[in-house]
Amino acid sequence: KCIFKYLLNVPKCTTFAAAHNHPSGNTQPSDADKLLTKKLKCGADILDFVMLDNIIVSGHDRYFSFADNGDL
Repeated sequence: KCIFKYLLNVPKCTTFAAAHNHPSGNTQPSDADKLLTKKLKCGADILDFVMLDNIIVSGHDRYFSFADNGDL
């Protein structure tokens, strides 16, 4: 909810990307990560924003991109 509240208050904002870290080094998305991404995408569609990506980064210079993997 807070993400969209913030985005709605940014003038001319039409796109966004989300990111969070997995300090364990495992960049594979959990079920919770997948559910959150789905909810963010649905909220973005309803509010007419474009969600560019949700990225998971690790402490080992690795990442997982939902967009790159066709999961967005």
